[in-house]
Amino acid sequence: MGSACYAKGDVDDGILQYKKAIEMKEDFVEAMSVLGVCYSERGQLIEALDLFLKARTANSKYAEAYFNAGNTYVKLGKYPEALAEYREAVKLDKDNFDFVYECAILEEECGDLDAALELWTRFMEFPEASVYWEKAKEAEDRLASVKRKLKKRK
Repeated sequence: MGSACYAKGDVDDGILQYKKAIEMKEDFVEAMSVLGVCYSERGQLIEALDLFLKARTANSKYAEAYFNAGNTYVKLGKYPEALAEYREAVKLDKDNFDFVYECAILEEECGDLDAALELWTRFMEFPEASVYWEKAKEAEDRLASVKRKLKKRK
């Protein structure tokens, strides 16, 4: 029910439905995560972050919670915290196209060029890279940039 509300754009009703689901099952991490996304879309970033952190506490293997927490930390301008969350998401699900993409961007922007190089290289190997050509082009450009920066260091 909550997913249907959320999908059709009725965020308020989706929030109510996901709250009910969590009341019925306290460790329903998927519901916590989607509820957090709803809050994030409404600009309620602290509430969203709280739910993502609760979800990862309830299930430390739920990579989506780490990724969503990372996205929220980025919105809050807390980049070291975001990077830690992204790294954990990638560690838990190294084959997730979006996780690797966002983590690579932040690694590069935070100055860890070796980590960025590894992630951009991995990203370019994903089959999705050929489908999402805009992201692939950006990744290709960033990969070349990171290689140039690393070469200048030596």
